[in-house]
Amino acid sequence: MQTKLLKPILLAVLPLALVGSMNGQMKSTGAVLGRVTDPSGAVVPGATVTLTNVGTGAVLRTQANTSGDVPIGKNMKGGGKAILGGWQLSGITRFQSGSPLTVYAPGDVAGIGAGGQRPNAIASPDGSKTLASWFNTSAFAPATRGTFGNASVGIIRGPGINNWDMALYKMFPLPTERLSMQFRAQFFNIFNHTQYAGVDTGLGSGSFGRVVSARSPRVIQLALELQF
Repeated sequence: MQTKLLKPILLAVLPLALVGSMNGQMKSTGAVLGRVTDPSGAVVPGATVTLTNVGTGAVLRTQANTSGDVPIGKNMKGGGKAILGGWQLSGITRFQSGSPLTVYAPGDVAGIGAGGQRPNAIASPDGSKTLASWFNTSAFAPATRGTFGNASVGIIRGPGINNWDMALYKMFPLPTERLSMQFRAQFFNIFNHTQYAGVDTGLGSGSFGRVVSARSPRVIQLALELQF
């Protein structure tokens, strides 16, 4: 079965550093270290990787090897290696279906001296899954006084999770062997994908059936860590 790469997982555009050689010619030096994967996380051997100099428009293309690694910049020397070499990229991707949600009726309909009882389900709860109406609120009705409702536990599926976290690291050696400096850039929900969370499942509530909260938007953390 042929795997088709539907969309890039991460697009990194890095300026190419141009340095003059002794004979007056110009050459490009740079490094891109990483691994090309498809949306399932599997490596994509032989994938074409394109780098564009945003200042000049110059384009450089290469291919990932059989392990999905990008072999650009492995033979760097001097200042180019010190600045652009040695970067590490890691990431965590999380796909999860929504948690089961239960609809509750207000008060003590069954007359047992406690709340938290369920209503009757009179139709399918499947709805449009929008902010204003995540499920079919007309599918529920209060139970008859003195009885328990027949709506099952977890009858509704809440919003799912589609989240990508990534981190970029580089170690900078210091003059003494005992010390080193690590630069770390962490991106949580790097694509800033809106992810709904809470849904009001209280029958009779003014916001019954609506999405009432969301998970965190993109968060970026930058850090320098002295290791010894």
